[in-house]
Amino acid sequence: MAVKRYSSPITTAILPAPDGTVSAADRAALAVGWPLAGLAPPAAEGEGDYYDAAVGLKTVLEANITGLHAFFVPPESINEFPAAVILPEVLDPEIMFKGNTFTAAFRVVLLLSSGDTAEGFLALYDYVDPTETGKSVIAAVNADNTLNGEVDDAQVVSVENMGWRELYGPGGGRYFGLDAVVEFIKTVA
Repeated sequence: MAVKRYSSPITTAILPAPDGTVSAADRAALAVGWPLAGLAPPAAEGEGDYYDAAVGLKTVLEANITGLHAFFVPPESINEFPAAVILPEVLDPEIMFKGNTFTAAFRVVLLLSSGDTAEGFLALYDYVDPTETGKSVIAAVNADNTLNGEVDDAQVVSVENMGWRELYGPGGGRYFGLDAVVEFIKTVA
């Protein structure tokens, strides 16, 4: 797939280039919804701890960030803001599974509607301020660090790539955004 390279996984690995080039394999990966980690979600919700953690993260973000629309699968276009796309981070099985626990992470790609004004960039600060209720990704995860009861503990471990994003595809455009990396630990039987 021909893509323009940017630092965010949603723009580098998911969305087609302006010429619309998308291979059959890429279309299949998008349909599965876990293209970056090479994983398919379980056949039904509730059948996998990693998937359940993603569902919990989506629930917590939407409950604690006013007006947020969160997605597991990068949509063709985003028309309602703020928006977040939850992507699995790189998985290292040697680190991930230890005894009866596993740790993993998600990258939350947060996008705001305005990519044209300084005010749009300044609004990003509210989304990383741990004291800003109703907007902050950090405050949202801190408000329910069990991700709706799906994990033992979760936290935002880094905020990266604050700035402009150019998305391709039918609804592409220029937005201000950031990436928040959320790590979690879960005890398994």
